[in-house]
Amino acid sequence: MPSLASVARYADAGGLSLVAARMVEKAVFEGPLSLTPLERAYWAAAPRYYRALSTEAERYPRDVEPFALAWVDPTHISRFTKRPYPFWLGIKHRFGTVRDGTWDRRDEPPIEPTYDGTPPELYLADRFEDTVLHRSLRDRFCHGIPWDETEFVTTATRIVSNGGTVWNGCQNEADIEATCAGLDQLYESMRTQGCLSYRQLLRRRDALSVDFLKCLENEIVVDIGRDGSLLFVDGRHRLSIAKLLGLDRVPIAVLVRHEEWMQSQDPGVARQITGHPDLTDR
Repeated sequence: MPSLASVARYADAGGLSLVAARMVEKAVFEGPLSLTPLERAYWAAAPRYYRALSTEAERYPRDVEPFALAWVDPTHISRFTKRPYPFWLGIKHRFGTVRDGTWDRRDEPPIEPTYDGTPPELYLADRFEDTVLHRSLRDRFCHGIPWDETEFVTTATRIVSNGGTVWNGCQNEADIEATCAGLDQLYESMRTQGCLSYRQLLRRRDALSVDFLKCLENEIVVDIGRDGSLLFVDGRHRLSIAKLLGLDRVPIAVLVRHEEWMQSQDPGVARQITGHPDLTDR
């Protein structure tokens, strides 16, 4: 297996052919990791590696890493992306992409015709804080309301009783109860430890294998609009709890950036969005 140092050198030079790159990707970036020094090298090299593979890398300023993890104040994530819903469809293959168009300014996101998951009205609103899910988590964790009396769980229970599937695959009341119990545990974990990145959670679980893009997929994920704004895509439970706890930072991964943002990269945005993933080091 090639060393991570050699992968990083080839990646920086852009010298990997597509076939060779995929072979290295399989061997190195989706292979077993058990040594801490190797893990550190892995996470240092992986963003550069995937940037070298990206066909859109030339659109990025040299000092922007499209696949890097960033830490931002969760209060800066309040609006939703307006790409077709569900935003997370095919998420693993969209990291680092750049798209033009009106997807960041539409009044409502178009709904994919074949979508049959959780009703969009439970997840969407003008602002993240106004969603049924967030209001229900606020009722639970700030006001002590039992889960089965919250609007979200009441609606989810009605859906599964009619044979539907909702909320990350819940098919019956037992699934819903298990999801609620998991959220209780997540709240306690974030209350005492803050919002850990998925890679930190993996290390604490002594995971022996990881997939870099899979880790990004499990972070709080955002798009970046033409004005540099952070537009919510996925990771609603952790973002919601972070807001309720008043945490001052959460880890995020950026999925899609608007073409006009890539052309402007306005440093003035840094004054409004502390820790902006594309402007932090400027």
